[in-house]
Amino acid sequence: MTVRVLVMGLACGYVMALAGTVALSYVVLRLIAPATLEKWIAGKVPRGLLVVQISVGNFITWMFVGTFFGAVYLAGDFHEDPSALGSPSITFTGAALALAFLPLPPLILLWRRGWWIWCSMSALFAALYGWVLPLAGE
Repeated sequence: MTVRVLVMGLACGYVMALAGTVALSYVVLRLIAPATLEKWIAGKVPRGLLVVQISVGNFITWMFVGTFFGAVYLAGDFHEDPSALGSPSITFTGAALALAFLPLPPLILLWRRGWWIWCSMSALFAALYGWVLPLAGE
């Protein structure tokens, strides 16, 4: 069970990195105005090059986060908690749901145009870490 949960955490992180790369690439390429982007990045830098940097950063970050959540699941012995909502660990699922939806209100308030991106990423996070990771630990 130990290695399986850690590898599943890594795989969940990989899926989050793929989705995050697609979402952030869409934001950089389509939703952010060039004048706004030039406040942070030189105007001569092609947007396609930014996508590569976003991808590298996303994969490193999310795969680390996924492995961390797998380790937390193991260290906390969450597999012994009561099951509910289709998850073998209601405590871990509840924590994942709280972490998934906690940043939504400020993100939506700061940037209303991207509400669907934030909501879809939060739902994916909740599904992967709230249900897929605990089910893989069984």
